[in-house]
Amino acid sequence: MTCSAETILKMRIPLFNLLLKGFLVVFLLAGACLADGQSPFYGQVNTDNINLRADSSANAEIICTVKKDSRLYVMLERFGWYKVRLPPGAPCYIKKEFVTLGDDPKAGKVNAPKVNLRLAPTESSPILGWANTDETMAIAELTADGQWYKIIPTLNCYGWVNKRFIIQLAQKHSISEKNIGKKFHSGPKQY
Repeated sequence: MTCSAETILKMRIPLFNLLLKGFLVVFLLAGACLADGQSPFYGQVNTDNINLRADSSANAEIICTVKKDSRLYVMLERFGWYKVRLPPGAPCYIKKEFVTLGDDPKAGKVNAPKVNLRLAPTESSPILGWANTDETMAIAELTADGQWYKIIPTLNCYGWVNKRFIIQLAQKHSISEKNIGKKFHSGPKQY
């Protein structure tokens, strides 16, 4: 049995259309699932002294604690935990060799691409985020060994909070970036 090019083409077009429709349905369903509850939002801490952790686990290293009524920017949910931007008072470090200081010793620019920002001034410490070339950051202090800068966390620094400790704020109650983490402290730890 031989098939002409026209017959083969006629057989392939319905198959192609079926595959295209299948991909379209999967794409639309995936988009709907991701959009449902996955948009970033501002949340308010509902219990005092909540631990902000380096990963979505009660066993993950503690970054800092957050007071009740603090507002955090929630990026996403995973396994009952919210990934949030770090508040300004959270510990965050960058290796000195990746920062170029200008006239102001309290501000520096990153001089390399995708530089890790860490919880403590060691290369084995958990990574909290990253900084890119020419990104400006606020420097709090130089570590005693002179190898690391303690910095104010950038917008690319994240931690995790168990979702039961965050109440989603209504859109009309959104807050400005300058108020995020305003009630940060490093007192007793819970969960």
